[in-house]
Amino acid sequence: MPETAPHSMGPDPAGPSVPGIAVPFGAVTSRRGFEVWAEMLAPIFDVEAPREVVSDFEFGFESRVLGSTVIGRCKARGHTFERSRRTVARSGIDHLMIQIQGDGGLDGDVEGQPIRGRSGDVCVFDLARPARTVSPDFRNTTLIVPRSVIEPLVADYDALHGLVLPAGSPRARLLGRHVEEMADHAAGPATEDLLALVEPTIQLAAACLGTSAERRFAAAPAIDPAKLAAVRSFIERNLGDPTLDADVICKQMGLSRSALYRLFEPLGGVAAHIRQRRLNQCLRELVSPRHRARRISEIAFGWGFTNEASFSRAFRAAFDVSPSDARLAGAERLKRRRDEGDGTVGEPGAALADWMIDLMRV
Repeated sequence: MPETAPHSMGPDPAGPSVPGIAVPFGAVTSRRGFEVWAEMLAPIFDVEAPREVVSDFEFGFESRVLGSTVIGRCKARGHTFERSRRTVARSGIDHLMIQIQGDGGLDGDVEGQPIRGRSGDVCVFDLARPARTVSPDFRNTTLIVPRSVIEPLVADYDALHGLVLPAGSPRARLLGRHVEEMADHAAGPATEDLLALVEPTIQLAAACLGTSAERRFAAAPAIDPAKLAAVRSFIERNLGDPTLDADVICKQMGLSRSALYRLFEPLGGVAAHIRQRRLNQCLRELVSPRHRARRISEIAFGWGFTNEASFSRAFRAAFDVSPSDARLAGAERLKRRRDEGDGTVGEPGAALADWMIDLMRV
């Protein structure tokens, strides 16, 4: 089969215009195939493969934006995926990836915790946090949802990174079958009926994942998921207040210090949680075109940091890149999008990342 370039899915005459990208399996093969694959995924994942796999590489990929989600499928020779802290900062993506495993599955770790997924399992990754997985020859189906859309619907968003719903469980079967059906229909006309199913799909995903997140607290009866959700909501509303700390939270939420610390022990502590949420918000604004005219210090102070130097150190420690380099990555993405103003897809991987950035509505 002659090699062909990845192509965009243009306006659909049978329904609304829905952007998409597709590379038929085997269209680009061998070393050139791996180069194209790595280029596509570079804004989201770094990929590695042994020399013998690279020389005989094949893949197929299709993805489409449906409402506030991205849904897609891929099939490829086995290799390693890594989302490092630097890649997190470079992309500025703050989404939840729900992946239904087909043949092959995966093994790896998420922030030091092992993860194992096999056929039918539903594996969940927070794309704002590091992960590394290894797959043999594989296929999977993926649903990607912005954090801002799904976080209010689940019991504990931070507990979802690395979660695996086993294939035999009702939640995995229900969610997996539904996402597979959505992917089937996403490849066809983008009808109003299909787009109307996006919101119920997100709600179904939240219901399946939220219950599992609650179960993580079953082994620790002293931890109240409802109370934790209330405190986290208070923190989110007050992230920009530089005086926000454990004392303020205890006073406003009627908690003792020991009770507050127990609540946040699974999240690495309350101070660490506040700092990471502030850093994530700063990252989103640094890479956003809407905030490119604002000074870095202004963004940092707006999210509760009081010292620019300490903010820069914390940012680099969290994302392995400086705030100015993260901003530069956002500026380069904006320039590329302007250069591609004719509506065609120049760099498929960059286009996919751009869709997810748009979904964050920053």
